[in-house]
Amino acid sequence: MIRESLELFTLFLASQTSNALPYWPYKQYNLPDSRKSYLLQILTRQNYPSTNETKVSAQSDHNEVSEIHEGSKVRETGEAKEIREAKEIKSAKKFGRPAVPILNYHWVVPENHPNAFQRYYQTKGQLRNTIENMKKKGYNFITVSELERLISDYDSTKLDTTKYALLTFDDGLECFYKNAYPILLEENVKATLFVTTVCIDDSVSGPYLSWKQIKEMYESGLIDVQSHTHNSHVITGKNESLVTSMKRGEDSLTYCLRIFADFLKSRWEIEEHVGNKVIALAWPFGLSNAVARKMASLAGFKLYFNVNGESFKFGKEYRDLPRIEVGELEKTTKVQNQK
Repeated sequence: MIRESLELFTLFLASQTSNALPYWPYKQYNLPDSRKSYLLQILTRQNYPSTNETKVSAQSDHNEVSEIHEGSKVRETGEAKEIREAKEIKSAKKFGRPAVPILNYHWVVPENHPNAFQRYYQTKGQLRNTIENMKKKGYNFITVSELERLISDYDSTKLDTTKYALLTFDDGLECFYKNAYPILLEENVKATLFVTTVCIDDSVSGPYLSWKQIKEMYESGLIDVQSHTHNSHVITGKNESLVTSMKRGEDSLTYCLRIFADFLKSRWEIEEHVGNKVIALAWPFGLSNAVARKMASLAGFKLYFNVNGESFKFGKEYRDLPRIEVGELEKTTKVQNQK
């Protein structure tokens, strides 16, 4: 899968403009583990104006030839409960399934923590209350990998009123293992970790998880592990991050290469250390652009997540799947009382 992503990336670059060829006619690229490399060579590039297609073929050092075509389109009163359930059924009939709230957490801390009730912070009590309240409302907690399968099997003509919800935790903070994971075990609730892989096993950068802890949680069957990039969780300006902006001295090609390599590195790290299939990427700060989505797709990702505050609806077109940020008291109350 890593090799395939590398080859597709090379073909993508070659198919964009003729200016790509001086940079990429013959290139050795080291894989993230530094134990393997592949030599990729552009063989031919042909334009077909009548169909607005560019056909590019390339060969790697294992003598396989690939080709790509660019240009083709690709507590409730009885009355309140009745009203809520009627709305849910109406929504389910419209989209085939009820909307899915995807909650986004960062820090989970004890109630006496100095930052409790601030943005990005949730107490253990708040997390447990949210889980219990959503269970009372009939929600079934699933992982991102399970959501991807539901999306793949979606059929709007088949009514399914099962209510799903997701708990996602960003960054890979050690407080998840200490404070959130025990609650999830007690409640038998699934969740997904989006980890920034460069920080894992790095006690210098902050209180982050270790790969050993992540592997242990994954093997419980409750925790899914997905990507929050490798080393691009950096804000560079207003509404800009390393994912969405070029560094000083970068051109469009080196920008593409940098973020593609970062995405691929994060996938490789998780799959190598944990063993699960990585198919989802949570954008740092919820920021993305068309180039980042293209590079993430080439790197093998199927789902991308932002934090725009909406619930996910089956059958609705999204560039990135929406999540609801949970970290402030008023937002927590809103989620817990969600109809």
